[in-house]
Amino acid sequence: MQELRFSSQEEIRHAYTLSSPSREVAFAQALRIAQAAVCRGHTPYPCGQCTPCIKISSMVHPDVRVISRLTDDKGKPKQAVTVDQVREIVADAVVLPNEAPRKVYIF
Repeated sequence: MQELRFSSQEEIRHAYTLSSPSREVAFAQALRIAQAAVCRGHTPYPCGQCTPCIKISSMVHPDVRVISRLTDDKGKPKQAVTVDQVREIVADAVVLPNEAPRKVYIF
C-alpha cells in the first residue's frame, strides 16, 4: 500500500471516494485521510505520532466516526445505511467538533 501524505491540511478535500479490491486497504486509507484532516503534527500530514493521530488509530477520537451498515436479526449486514443512521449523522454534523478543527465521517 502506498504511503498517503498531504503537504498541507488545506490540500485535504471535503470528500473522498476510495476504491480497492480489499475493504481493509480502503479502510486503512480512510483512516489515514482522517488522521491527515485532524493531525496536529508537522508536515507532511498525517504525522502518525501526535495525540489526534494516535486516537484515530485506536478508534477513540471523538470527532471521527465510522458509520457501518447495521445487522439484521440473523446477524447479516443490511444492504445500506439506515435512514435513522443518516438522521443521527445530520444531527451530529451541526454540532461543533470536540477536539479537532473539523469532524470526519467514514462510511
